[in-house]
Amino acid sequence: MLKSIYTNLKRKTVSKLLTRSGNPWPSGYWNCINPESPDLPSDEIVFDTAKRNVFDGPRADLSQNNAAIFVFPIYQDIAAFFNLRSDGNDLATGGATFKGIDSDPQLTLYVTVTKQYIADNQVVTLTDKQLRETTAHELGHALDIMSTVTSGARDSANPVYTNFVNWDFANLDFTNLGVDELSSTPRDPCIGINAPFAGVKDATGQFVCVNGALRDPSLVGRRNSYIALTLEPYILDIRSVDSGTYSELYAQAIAYRSVVFNQQTNNSLLTVTFGLFKNNQFACTQGVASVKLSQPSVFPAYCSTSLPAWYVLQLP
Repeated sequence: MLKSIYTNLKRKTVSKLLTRSGNPWPSGYWNCINPESPDLPSDEIVFDTAKRNVFDGPRADLSQNNAAIFVFPIYQDIAAFFNLRSDGNDLATGGATFKGIDSDPQLTLYVTVTKQYIADNQVVTLTDKQLRETTAHELGHALDIMSTVTSGARDSANPVYTNFVNWDFANLDFTNLGVDELSSTPRDPCIGINAPFAGVKDATGQFVCVNGALRDPSLVGRRNSYIALTLEPYILDIRSVDSGTYSELYAQAIAYRSVVFNQQTNNSLLTVTFGLFKNNQFACTQGVASVKLSQPSVFPAYCSTSLPAWYVLQLP
C-alpha cells in the first residue's frame, strides 16, 4: 500500500500523491517535481494522457494490477528514488516501468515518466506532445508486464510476437516473398508505395532519403531492416534491450497507436520508428498494439503464419 508521501533522504526527493478525479483509474498521480505546488498544467500531462479514452480498453486491468503513475525531473531521480541501476548510459531515458515480480498482480506496477532528459551534456525538456508519447510508451511497457499475470510471460517475450516482428522486417525488406531471396522482390527504401524511409528523418534531423536515394552511402545496397536497425537500434534491435526481447518496439507501438497516430508532423522522439509506422510498415506490430488497446483494427492474417525459412534478419 502506497503512503501519501515518500521521502528519499539521500536525494532529498519528496513525492506526494495528488488525487484528481475518482474512478476509473487513475485517480491521481505521484508528483516528484513540485509536490507541494505543481506546475500546472505541464506536471499533469502524464496523468491526463493516462485518462484519455484510448486507454479505456485496458483501464480495468491497469487498476487491478495496481498501476501507479509517477512524474520525475530526469531518470537519475527515478533511479535514486527507487534504488534502480544507473550506469551513466541512461541519461537520455525518459522513464521506467517495473514491478517486483511481473506475475504478481498484488504488487504495485510503477509507471514513471520524466519531463527532461540529458543529451550531449545538455538538459532537454520534452514538448507536451513528446511527454504524451513518452507516457503512452511507458503505459505500453505496463501492458506488456501485465500480460505475465495471465500467460506467465510478457507478450514481447512470446515467440508468437517475435514471429510477428520478423514478418514486419521481412515486409520491410521485400514487396513480395518468393521461394528464396532471388525470387523475391526487394523493396526500394525511398521510392514506391509504402517506401519505408520516404520523408523519414534520422536522429540528427536529416532526411534518410534525398532525391529518391539514401543520403548515407554506407547504407546503399543494404536491406531496409539493416538500415532501420542501424538508425534506431534502441527500439528495433533486441541486442540493445536488457531483456533481449522486442519490449521497446512493443511499447512504442502502443504509444504510436494511442497518442502519436494522429500527429501530422514528425515531432516524435523516435523519428525513425515514427516514420516507419507512418509509412504503413510494421503492420503486425501495430496490429497487436491495436488489439491491446481494444481498437477495431487488427493485425493481418499472415502475421500468424510461418515465415519462409530462407528469410533471416541481417543484423548490423
